[in-house]
Amino acid sequence: MKLLLVTGRSPWPPRRGDQLRALQMLDFLGAEHQVTLLAPATGRSSAPPEPPPFRFETYRAGPAGPALGLGRSLVSGAPLQSGLFYQPDLARRLRALAPDHDAVILQLARLALHRRDAGGVPVLVDLVDSLALSTRRRALVEPAWKRPLLNLEARRLARWERRLVASAQASLVVCDRDRQVILGGLSGPGSEAPAGSDPPSLEAIPLAFPWLTADRDPPAAGSGSPQVETSVPPGASSAESSSPRVLFTGNLGYFPNADAADWIVGQLWPRLVALRPEAELVLAGDRPPQVLHRKVKEAQKIGLRISLEARPADLRSLLAAGTVALAPLRAGAGQPLKILEAWAEGVPVLASPWAAAGLASRDAQRAVVTEPLGDRPGAREAEAWSRVLAALLGNASRRRGLVAAGRGALASAYGRDAIRRRLLTWIEAARTT
Repeated sequence: MKLLLVTGRSPWPPRRGDQLRALQMLDFLGAEHQVTLLAPATGRSSAPPEPPPFRFETYRAGPAGPALGLGRSLVSGAPLQSGLFYQPDLARRLRALAPDHDAVILQLARLALHRRDAGGVPVLVDLVDSLALSTRRRALVEPAWKRPLLNLEARRLARWERRLVASAQASLVVCDRDRQVILGGLSGPGSEAPAGSDPPSLEAIPLAFPWLTADRDPPAAGSGSPQVETSVPPGASSAESSSPRVLFTGNLGYFPNADAADWIVGQLWPRLVALRPEAELVLAGDRPPQVLHRKVKEAQKIGLRISLEARPADLRSLLAAGTVALAPLRAGAGQPLKILEAWAEGVPVLASPWAAAGLASRDAQRAVVTEPLGDRPGAREAEAWSRVLAALLGNASRRRGLVAAGRGALASAYGRDAIRRRLLTWIEAARTT
């Protein structure tokens, strides 16, 4: 088949889940099919390898596009995020390229306004995750004055995600939680599917780990590791004999991570050091907000052992030196990449139930220690988390058992060969639908 993969941003450098998904699509599907990537033209720092191992087409992304797109969103009821990703040159290029392909793969609900530009060519949709779910969760934890707009955007996203799935030949997300949310909405008020009809094809296929092959671009900090091999033996951390080191990694500019980091520094860590004063906290990843820089400096002034690593050069080594990794997420959707990265480097994870729910199987969910974390966590939850974390820091045997279980789940649910076969089967099934 000749496939046209359309993305709203360049996959390079791969700092986000949708960028990793695009590169895996090109890698896995390109071995069996002719795949063309249509992505926005960017600077040299965001360019593909030379020469690219696939056909690469670009479109111009100018400031006039979002302004025009926002107008279209307001008129049509489309999500504002779709308006921000609208580009007239993308519409023109898509209309020109689509007829030469057997199918068009649109990535994310943000490209909803470009659905019609594919014309009569079959469209496949890779939502990656449910932006409606992510926005709805954000509305639960943001200040009250932000919630009405976020809830309105979540409703618009939910409606348009349903439209995209119902009209597509086949659709994808990365985890079953998001799949169930979207399919549940399809049977509810405002559904695009006729009553009594079969549900549209929507499959949950996660990102494969390792995220990238060794001969591809190296991963950006907080986004993934190129190889599964670790610098520590399975089930053991290199920090076993040193002061305990607690890690929180990820794209720190992404709201769910920024929210979690703020809670860790302001609520959890002062209570943890009362129990384990020798412990060290390391926050690491891209785009840390200025407010986080300021809070870390304030914590350092009162003697708390906290460091902030913006865009660490070697995330794998940083993780491998950890004792426990944290994932206290209250918002977001999709696949919790930070949990898989920690397992791969021999580090157990303490997570919120919401973060663990994005894992691919019950075995994977049982391989993390979960502790409740509500939408407005207070002192009681911070105390509970500090006690659980202190106990885990003091129990090397339990940590090794958790990592062994996590590494097993990593191999069984996220292996590259298995995910590649599932994506190829998905494409073949869409062709025969």
